[in-house]
Amino acid sequence: MTEPRDVFLSSASADTLEFRLKIRSLDERRLWLAEVDRPDLNPALGLSPFTVLDALVEQIRQSTLFICVLRTQYGASVFKGMESVSFLETEIYQAALFHNNVHIVLVEPFNPDARLAGLLDLLRVLRPHVVPKRAVSEISAIDQIKRLLAARPQKRWRSHTLSVRALVGQLATTRGSPRADVRFFDGVFRPVAAKPDPHRVKALLENVAAEKSIERQLTRTWIALRELCSAPYDSSDHKEYLPLWNAALGEWSRAAAWYGLHGHLFAGRLAAVNSLLAIRSRMTPDSSDDTDHAYIHGTKGARQASITRLPS
Repeated sequence: MTEPRDVFLSSASADTLEFRLKIRSLDERRLWLAEVDRPDLNPALGLSPFTVLDALVEQIRQSTLFICVLRTQYGASVFKGMESVSFLETEIYQAALFHNNVHIVLVEPFNPDARLAGLLDLLRVLRPHVVPKRAVSEISAIDQIKRLLAARPQKRWRSHTLSVRALVGQLATTRGSPRADVRFFDGVFRPVAAKPDPHRVKALLENVAAEKSIERQLTRTWIALRELCSAPYDSSDHKEYLPLWNAALGEWSRAAAWYGLHGHLFAGRLAAVNSLLAIRSRMTPDSSDDTDHAYIHGTKGARQASITRLPS
């Protein structure tokens, strides 16, 4: 096990490996790169994807700066042999979860595949201004990162880079006060597969229940929600996935409440609950194996719920 470093370099995207190795050489004592520092985490070795994800969680938790280098590829899928959420996207999500200072670099030649373009579009919705407007040469990117490292951003909330709190604040400023009907992902669904694999989503959610760490629960639920994005819950063509959406957002809402994701707008508990209400209003009694569970919180929200007094 390597000692904690305060800068995490994005991994699991083969088209940027050579350039990321150059970045790591700028300060090997501070920069952590999975391919070098934890080669044992290579999914090709047959490790459980959860073993890899949990190791990434611990390293990103110990970092304060997340440098993400993107060029053309969305990255290797978490689940081998099928289209699914990539390790790269999961790292970006984890960096936001732990309030790392985020620095995304788009490097020429920049020609993102469809899934990477969709991820960048989603980031623009969730975190305005986090994605640069244009790609830069490797020389320019190295200069940017040198200046960033020279500033030694060892604390979160530094004004020279992007943190979750600053981004959410900017988002609220741009849109005005958060609306009562704010939805999860702002209702923008960027698919990572042709269609969700119900068995994979169920396995993810079953794994959530057995995991004690809230961060790990959120990571597993994030992957399940992103898998479901290819079957939007507001589409009449995907009603069979409503119970899975209901279960996944229910898990996210619960874990988000414990973790304190209240001011995170499109990824927070309020957005999850509002989306749940929309989903449950469209669910019929026979669309779930557990009708009582599906409607336990109702469909009208807390303000309109009736109150039954207990006998004195």
